[in-house]
Amino acid sequence: MSETQKQYHPLLLLLIYFGYIIGGYCIGQFIASIGIAPFMQGGKLIEVLVNPKDFPEYKNVVLFLLGATSFGGFILSTLFFQKRFFNDIIFFSLESPQELYVFAAMLAVVFSLPAITFLAEWNQQMVMPDFMSGFEIWAKNEENKMKIMTEYITFFSSNSQFFFGLIVIALIPAIGEEFVFRGVVQNIFTIYFKNIHISIWLAAILFSAIHMQFYGFLPRMLLGAMFGYLYVWSGNMLVPMAGHFVNNGFSLFLLHMKNTGNVKMDVETTSEMPLSMIIGSFAIVFAILAMIKWHSDKLELEEI
Repeated sequence: MSETQKQYHPLLLLLIYFGYIIGGYCIGQFIASIGIAPFMQGGKLIEVLVNPKDFPEYKNVVLFLLGATSFGGFILSTLFFQKRFFNDIIFFSLESPQELYVFAAMLAVVFSLPAITFLAEWNQQMVMPDFMSGFEIWAKNEENKMKIMTEYITFFSSNSQFFFGLIVIALIPAIGEEFVFRGVVQNIFTIYFKNIHISIWLAAILFSAIHMQFYGFLPRMLLGAMFGYLYVWSGNMLVPMAGHFVNNGFSLFLLHMKNTGNVKMDVETTSEMPLSMIIGSFAIVFAILAMIKWHSDKLELEEI
């Protein structure tokens, strides 16, 4: 048992970590405010965030704000927390992983897209019982707000803006969110519950809930669980990071191709997909994950 585990209750560590995230978020916002000051004042920024579609000329500013706050809130906060509380434990190994794991993780994510889209559509069609009508109204309002902002930040006027968006929307979240939910939260849950499966699924639930989009909760939770198992089986944080980046980046690329007219199919619906593609998506992902698990177990037996 490490010195940190002896001194702090795991749930207290989570509470402290939440404070670090808030602190990192504030640092990110401070950096962002300095960076965007030459382009707009605070009052103008609020206008843009409330009605983003009315201000397409400020999209790069909004992307910079999102990138800086995500970097501070997720990446900086985690690195400082790791240094302060878990310097004796390397939670998130960043040593070069086996290429097989990285390739398989990326492949699993690409083949999962039809299945994830199907689950997202099913999730969006859920109807709450009468006693949860208040929550349903709130959830739909939040979903509509997020949809407006998502459409705003994912419609790019140039390839250079697309690559900037790729960094902000795909790369930084892939690193930061995996640091947070797999690197810290999942590991602290493992210390507390002594059960890796409980830890993976609880971290996945939090990962999905933190996005505040109930009508995308199920597919995001399942993706979070897949990243959690990829992390455990590979023993390396770069593997779920690679999968996470491909999930965000490939979806963003397809959306960009659709918005520019290079792809005709609507990538956000399964209406144009044959049922066999959706079933095949589930089957291929399960097969890839089973292969990764088999290879991980094989390596463990060889080390005994």
